Amino acid sequence: MKLSKKKIEQLAIEIRQFLLDNQLWQDVTIYFNKKAFSTSDGNGNYAYNDPHRLYELEDKNPGDYFEYVAKPHILSMSFEGPLCGCLNFYNEHGAEFDNRIINGFSAILSGYGLFYELGEHWNLSCYPLHDDSPPQKPAKKVDGLIMFRADRTWPEHAIIPNTLLRIQSVWKEKADAYGDVGSCVIGAGFHFTFEGKKYVMPPTSRWQGSVSWEHFVPEIQAMLEEAGATSIRFEYGDMD
Repeated sequence: MKLSKKKIEQLAIEIRQFLLDNQLWQDVTIYFNKKAFSTSDGNGNYAYNDPHRLYELEDKNPGDYFEYVAKPHILSMSFEGPLCGCLNFYNEHGAEFDNRIINGFSAILSGYGLFYELGEHWNLSCYPLHDDSPPQKPAKKVDGLIMFRADRTWPEHAIIPNTLLRIQSVWKEKADAYGDVGSCVIGAGFHFTFEGKKYVMPPTSRWQGSVSWEHFVPEIQAMLEEAGATSIRFEYGDMD
């Protein structure tokens, strides 16, 4: 069933309120109906997690800012900061928080007959759950890239070799034991090829401090090499 413009705006308002309620309305823009809700007014002014300062921008097309946009368009989003971390397994606030946010966000979309797909790590677009004529999905340049941790994968239901899960578990145990040291960083992780597939393995430590997991990067890289991984590189991520 095609959503009316009124329903789509209702959805955008519900998403914004959900992010406000969870202190995630930061560096986020929601595109819909040729306009946008944003945490920036476009002129250098920002309002983070403030329900009394809500910017609405006219004449906004997500396709002007990123490539992977559903056609016909329903609703798309771009995001940096904490929401980006939640949707990309960065574990900044812990796995329990990330899972609650992803499940809550997905439940909101499901209530409107939609689901989301990430384009790049910092944007998404929404698609109908059931549609006789589904919208065109642009091909992703990252086809075949698998990101994982013990409790979740992207794409969903990807099968992760036990060898990789064991290495990630060892990394987590060592980082947890090391303690919370260093700056808060998002986007860190190993990128590598294993048995013909490309993977991203983020740290899953309970700590936000990056030194907790960076301290063990040489050891974990050696374990990946011994397991047969190739083209291994470690991305240090960005300070949050």
